[in-house]
Amino acid sequence: MAWSPFAGKRPSPSHAALSSQQAMITVTWDETGVSFHPSPALAGWLDAPSSFGSDADLVLLLRQLDEEAYVEIDEERALLEWESYYKLRSLEEYSGSLDLLGLPPYENWRPALTSKGALIDPDFSIAIQSWRDSQGNMPRGNPEILGAVLTSSGKSSLLPEPVWRTVRALAERRAKVEYDQSPDENRRDWARIIRGRSEGGPRRFSEEDRGSHA
Repeated sequence: MAWSPFAGKRPSPSHAALSSQQAMITVTWDETGVSFHPSPALAGWLDAPSSFGSDADLVLLLRQLDEEAYVEIDEERALLEWESYYKLRSLEEYSGSLDLLGLPPYENWRPALTSKGALIDPDFSIAIQSWRDSQGNMPRGNPEILGAVLTSSGKSSLLPEPVWRTVRALAERRAKVEYDQSPDENRRDWARIIRGRSEGGPRRFSEEDRGSHA
């Protein structure tokens, strides 16, 4: 079903707290996903889209995403996890509405990965060596990654899904490496990262390491 601002409308309750001032939605993101915070916070805020002025269509979209179980809702926020966001990007019926989410523009950033050691080594490691933008240029300094958003030189961009999956796999590996770095676990982590690479994720591994994992 294509998204429509008029789909799934429910009777709007009386929201005196919202009627006295113009409500708005603030968009933030973190490692988990994108959060949409109504101001002021109020139970049932999804049922008062007309109180949100220029953000009314966003509230209507979030309401439909709630009905389809893409977001988690409470009186303080709606949470759209990155996994659900990329699922929505793949659905034609939402292709014309995701701009309402207020996220940074999509850009084809690519990381170059480097590795150390062999999969059977206890000190085997994988890391991002460098980044290149969609024109093949390397940024100055180290880009900041927060969830699926890369920020470089004050500009934020959404990562391609395979790149986000690779970044997430590397972060999850770092979190567990101190207590589980067996050869089998190294192989599982390697397979996840290579999968992202084959889908258009990381550009390459450093030449000096490429032959050590065959």
